[in-house]
Amino acid sequence: MIKTMETQENNLLINLHRWAFRQDENFTTESFVHLLNHLIMDEPKIATKILRKLTGDFLKLKVRETSNVRIITQPITDSGKPDIEISVGRFVFFIEVKVESETNENQLKRYKNALKGFKDKETKLIFLSKYPISSDLKFKPDLAVRWYQVGDWLERELRSDNIKPLSRFFIEQFHGFLGKQNMIVKKVSSPISESLKSYQKKVGDLAKALGNMRSMKRLEEIQELRPVRELMILMGDALDAFKGKVTYRFLSGQHKGGGGWALA
Repeated sequence: MIKTMETQENNLLINLHRWAFRQDENFTTESFVHLLNHLIMDEPKIATKILRKLTGDFLKLKVRETSNVRIITQPITDSGKPDIEISVGRFVFFIEVKVESETNENQLKRYKNALKGFKDKETKLIFLSKYPISSDLKFKPDLAVRWYQVGDWLERELRSDNIKPLSRFFIEQFHGFLGKQNMIVKKVSSPISESLKSYQKKVGDLAKALGNMRSMKRLEEIQELRPVRELMILMGDALDAFKGKVTYRFLSGQHKGGGGWALA
C-alpha cells in the first residue's frame, strides 16, 4: 500500500528538512540523488525506468548497464556547478533543480555552454522544478520536468509487490517528502480532484495558490476551479437549510490553523 503524508508519521527526510534552513533545493537534490544511486544498486530495473523518463526517453539503458551510471551533485565546471550530473557511456546530462526559487536564465545558459565541453558526448540540459517553466524565458533548457511527475513515477513503482523492503522504504520516504513540500499531486478520486490536479500542474503549489484567493469570483474565473466553486455553493445551500444564511469568508494566515476558506 502506498503511504500518504497523512499516514507517514515517521519520515526521516521531513524531520531532517526542518534543519535545512534556506537549503530547500540542496536538500531536495541530495535526497533525490541518494535515492537514484540506491536504486541503481538495489533496483536496477526501476532505475532504468526512472532515468529514461527523467531524460525524456533519451537515455534507454539495459539493466546490466546501470552499474556504469554515475550520478553526482554539484560537479565543478568552468561555468559553475549544476545541481546534478548524470553520465554513462556517451551520454552526459546536467540537471538544474528548483523548488521555490525563480529560474535563472543566465545560469541555464552557462550550464548549456559547459555541456559543449563534452565534444564526444551526447548531452542534455534538464530543468527539474516545482513550478512550470516561465514562457517568458528566451533561453530554454533541452527538457523541462516537474516534481509532480517524479512523484507519479515513484508512486507507480510502489504499486509493485517485487520491490525490496529497503528500496520501498527509501521510495516511500522521498515520495512522502515531496508530498510534504506540496510537490506532488495526490491521488485522484473524483471530477473535482481531477480539476484540482489539472490546476496544480499549472501553478505548482495548490495550497499556496488557493490560499492567495480572496473571493469566490476568482474561483469562477479559473476554469479548472469552477467545479470547486460549484461544490462550495452546494455545500452552502445544504447547510443553509439548517443554520440560516451561509457565506464563505477567507481566513488569513494569522488565523489558528492557517489561511483558507471557511463557512461563516
